[in-house]
Amino acid sequence: MFVLQKNPAALESAKAEQAVILDARQRLADASAGLTFEPEQHRYFFFGREMRSVSSIIEHFAPFDTLAAAQRAAKNPRHPLYGKSVEEIVALWELKRDNAAAAGTSVHSFAEACCLFLHDMEDEMEPQWKERISDAGLVATEPKEKAVARWWASIDWNRYAFVAKETRLVNPMLGYAGTFDLLLLDRYMRSFVMDDFKTNEDLYKWYGDYLRPPLSMLKANDLEKYTVQQTLYSIVVKALGMPLCSNNLIWLRETGFEEVALSMIYERVIQFAVSQLKQ
Repeated sequence: MFVLQKNPAALESAKAEQAVILDARQRLADASAGLTFEPEQHRYFFFGREMRSVSSIIEHFAPFDTLAAAQRAAKNPRHPLYGKSVEEIVALWELKRDNAAAAGTSVHSFAEACCLFLHDMEDEMEPQWKERISDAGLVATEPKEKAVARWWASIDWNRYAFVAKETRLVNPMLGYAGTFDLLLLDRYMRSFVMDDFKTNEDLYKWYGDYLRPPLSMLKANDLEKYTVQQTLYSIVVKALGMPLCSNNLIWLRETGFEEVALSMIYERVIQFAVSQLKQ
């Protein structure tokens, strides 16, 4: 068990930067006015016009042929699922994917609860997390809950201030939309930090494939796919007059958390790649 305690510095930093924070929130809200989201089918619409989701863009540049991969696994004596039928392998992978997605959703929800707790917004917390609040603080029980609570506890609130969480973005020119996890203000740099929580088993595992052209300089592993994802969010935020000084993954693991800084050098080629999808 780990207990996230209140930190007065979190509120003080927000109060000190209130004008900047309110301006940033207004810019984000104004830019996404007219954007709607259908969660069941994960579809975004901007004034009735469907936008590509950022996740679908990633899938376009990094397609995964589940059936072909299962066929290779079934024939490979070194694969842990060797000996099972292709159908069994596909079913096991789908079960693992669904379980991982459900667990990831829960951890993301708890990460948001930590943010709300630190900023005295408990009324906005989901009921299951409100029940975790004790006199000592917000209780984390599962390993990845502990990891994200420790990350929140590690933030230097003298330097950073909370700006926004779970915010939808749209790029009408390039025709895509998505949702980022967290935006902080770096008070020293006078610019913004975008963070995204990830619960993947392995960010770096790579089977030798690359993304489709013109992104073929990037490996088809989770880390570099997330680089594309976060760059697409960054393009929108910067276009709103909000400079970004860093873009990070907060990798939540059974043993703790790791901050992974993403490269910000591929913006032009990613922007070009997505512009070609409209044609």
